[in-house]
Amino acid sequence: MINLLTTHPSWERLLATTPLTDICQPVLLGETGFSAEGDLVTIAYAGPDVAMTGITHFLTSLREERRLQWLQTCAAGVENPLYGALARTGVRVTNSHATSSAIAEYVLAAVLDHFQRGPERRSAAGAREWRRLFYREVRGTHWLVIGLGAVGRDVAVRARAFGARVTAVRQRTTVDPDVDQVIGYSDLLDSVADADVIVVSTALAESTHKLIDREFLARLSPGKTVLVNVARGEILDEEALAQSLPRGQPQLACLDVFPSEPLPVDSWLWNDPRVTVTAHAAALGSGVVARTDALFLENLRHFTAGDALLNDVTATLGGSFSRTESPALR
Repeated sequence: MINLLTTHPSWERLLATTPLTDICQPVLLGETGFSAEGDLVTIAYAGPDVAMTGITHFLTSLREERRLQWLQTCAAGVENPLYGALARTGVRVTNSHATSSAIAEYVLAAVLDHFQRGPERRSAAGAREWRRLFYREVRGTHWLVIGLGAVGRDVAVRARAFGARVTAVRQRTTVDPDVDQVIGYSDLLDSVADADVIVVSTALAESTHKLIDREFLARLSPGKTVLVNVARGEILDEEALAQSLPRGQPQLACLDVFPSEPLPVDSWLWNDPRVTVTAHAAALGSGVVARTDALFLENLRHFTAGDALLNDVTATLGGSFSRTESPALR
């Protein structure tokens, strides 16, 4: 038997699909954190409901669990320092890419709505005005996808299906079948002027903090580019964006993530017609919860069998795990 640290909604969902009571006993997050009892192996699942209410409280509670061996998070990005702190104490950390296809659909929807002049169409229909509007096709456009992880790859595949040419930016510049070209970050600034769409899907790191800065934005072709940020708000310099938008650099910024969330009500971003704001909602697709739960259950089978875990990011967080026997038996 295993102690499973999770929330009540996650436990109820998992229990509805799998006889978990044969494997785990739930220890549910309350107002004061967890209170696991006994000497059982302990694991944790931070499901999508945790992400909706803020994952920091959940991770902070885990710091007190000295018997914790494995954490499955619903998040793709694990730059929160609490993940690294757990990994360095011997906790195995696995992340999830269950949101990637949903985020890719968000990106395509945002770009298509702008290209096809969605706001103007809706305005005309609301005014009962018969307006026939030419629109911009995706076919033949050039997309620059910064970061070719799960999200970037799903965006690239979908954009190419529409007939776009896709250049990916990543550390390794080896050929990739899902894009037309791969370049390194050292070539990024020389490539932005030709881009019709720029999608920011890279991880937040010291090297990507405010990657989209004054110089980057000044290189954009005025009145041409749609910039979509579905990564982290800190990758974009908002002050630089405020100065470049009047020049049409970019033509439109579609922002789903921000350095401060919720976005303050007095932020200038809400009212600028050249900016679309969504509330960190790109990942809220209808299939995300089921895919995230399925990944946890698959990894739970791996864990109990002593097999390698899927999406293990422990080493990248500064932790290590080298035992060959089942972690559940140590």
